[in-house]
Amino acid sequence: MKKLVFFVLFFSIVIVVFGQTKPKNKRIERLFKKALSAYTLEYYDQAERYCKKVIKRDKHFTGGYVLYSQIEFDQGHYLEAIKYIKRAIKIDTNYAQAYIQAAEYYLAVDSLDIAKKYALQGYRLSQDENIKTLALKYVKIADFRQYQYQHPQKIVMHRLPNSINTTADEYFPTISADGSVLYYTHNDGNEDIYFSLRVNDTDWTEGMSLSPMLNTEYYNEGAHTFTSDGKKIIFTRCFNSCNIYFSEKKNDIWTEPVIFPSTVNIARWNTQPCISSDGRTLYFVSNSPKGKGGADIWVSHYLGNGRWSKAENLGDSINTDKDDMSPVISFDNKTLFFVSNGRIGMGGFDIYMAKKDSNGVWHSPVNLGYPINNKYDQFRLIVDHTGKTAYISSYTDSIYKLDLYYFTLPKPFRPTPTFTLKLHVFDDITHKKLKANILVIDLKNKDTVFTDYSDYFVVPLPQKGIYAVDVLPPKGYLFYSENIDLRSLSDTVYTFEKDLYIKPITKASKIILQNILFDFDSWKLKSASYSELDKLVLFLKNNPKVKIEVGGHTDNKGSSDYNMELSEKRAKAVAEYIISKGIDPQRVSYKGYGYTQPIADNSTEEGRRLNRRTEIKIIMH
Repeated sequence: MKKLVFFVLFFSIVIVVFGQTKPKNKRIERLFKKALSAYTLEYYDQAERYCKKVIKRDKHFTGGYVLYSQIEFDQGHYLEAIKYIKRAIKIDTNYAQAYIQAAEYYLAVDSLDIAKKYALQGYRLSQDENIKTLALKYVKIADFRQYQYQHPQKIVMHRLPNSINTTADEYFPTISADGSVLYYTHNDGNEDIYFSLRVNDTDWTEGMSLSPMLNTEYYNEGAHTFTSDGKKIIFTRCFNSCNIYFSEKKNDIWTEPVIFPSTVNIARWNTQPCISSDGRTLYFVSNSPKGKGGADIWVSHYLGNGRWSKAENLGDSINTDKDDMSPVISFDNKTLFFVSNGRIGMGGFDIYMAKKDSNGVWHSPVNLGYPINNKYDQFRLIVDHTGKTAYISSYTDSIYKLDLYYFTLPKPFRPTPTFTLKLHVFDDITHKKLKANILVIDLKNKDTVFTDYSDYFVVPLPQKGIYAVDVLPPKGYLFYSENIDLRSLSDTVYTFEKDLYIKPITKASKIILQNILFDFDSWKLKSASYSELDKLVLFLKNNPKVKIEVGGHTDNKGSSDYNMELSEKRAKAVAEYIISKGIDPQRVSYKGYGYTQPIADNSTEEGRRLNRRTEIKIIMH
């Protein structure tokens, strides 16, 4: 297996120091120990030279053949590895551990029946429970792989162009919310974060280093994740150990990275972060001793003001006693892809998918099958906002080269498609960009699906429904509220862009509150109105000199007197709610206008709906 800085891999050298037989003399013993030491340090050429000397001087010492086979195997020389491990078995036919290694080597060349035969023989010969467990694992892997070869997923894997894939390794892909930018880790001896822009369905621009502020000469940077607007990056930086960092793009320049708090960086190795599309949940990998074993996936929740909750282990449904890594939470915030070598799969690190239900419980992970998973290691899989196109970093035809591929994900594994709402905020007078707090609320279930502070927002939405967009502007600007109905958009449209113009506070300025609700023929406020009114209260607290009039308006159904009375009672109910939240009564007046001030044609249902409204007018500022 190839060792990458951002993987927390625990390699076991499957070698009893001398094997079943002993070396002839102390000189050979010393040579063997030197070979073993060099191998441990990955000095393969040196280890080979020592091993050759051991084998030449003692042709009956099994340890020399076993170690030499392991050295060859680790370099991808599988047939050579098989040749030398069989020599060890020929010398000592009862050497159980050598049979287990032979099974692993035959798995590598897809000789599955032979691999099972060696694994079962090692199982019968061994008294060591660890070896027996490993033997059964290899048998199950061979059976699983045989089944997958006979029942492959019907996909076509496409290699991304040479503008992205180079002679170096490329891995850890991340796709932007609208699918226009691909980020990835590029490793030419030093790991850096790169990006490429989509030209069309098959072509991408030349990959480029993301920023000298993020990519350094002496550290390894990669295994990254972005917020949906692309303005914040969370990534891994390594030098001896690995920790998770944060940077923000300001005026198109990335800021100096800041290390995450100890609630997230919980051990010596903390890596592979993935932020949810709403920016509230961070998944990452750590080898904390408080985990389930090996590397585990952990989760932390955003508490506001730059604070993150104490990390929690994702639990037994996801983590095993081996290595579970590379979490990717899809844009739907409920479909998780990750890699693991702790389950029966194709043999190395396989990609799994797990779904989270409405109660926050993760269902049992599902292996994505062949050829998405192959006999080599898979490193990460991501899916774009359509839920259809997947990107993967994988070894396919060589264990020495990692490249990026894309394919159409089979339907059983697809996340729910998401829709991207892009919002730009401007000053209504100057048309300059304006930073503000924004909330996007799903009016079907009243859930806040997005909140952030910026002048540009990319909001992944779970469906094309009706959404309330509330803008809490800085001091001196009016509160802004609008409902956006996306239900009629075509199924082939995944992005909707809108500019929001926020008015400075002036006398007689008006705001229509979009989500103030009453029952028919009633002036009792529905609880669904409270969220929007609370934002109006916050606006008044932020602008203490502002006085307002709450205006009630109706359509033209019914008599003039009836509508005038109903509109006034509804305006009064709104005013009383605002006052109950601590706003001085002297700052809040109310008035009913009935249907005397329509803003749309009362002859249509849509026009009447627009005329039934609660309006806020600025009296003094």
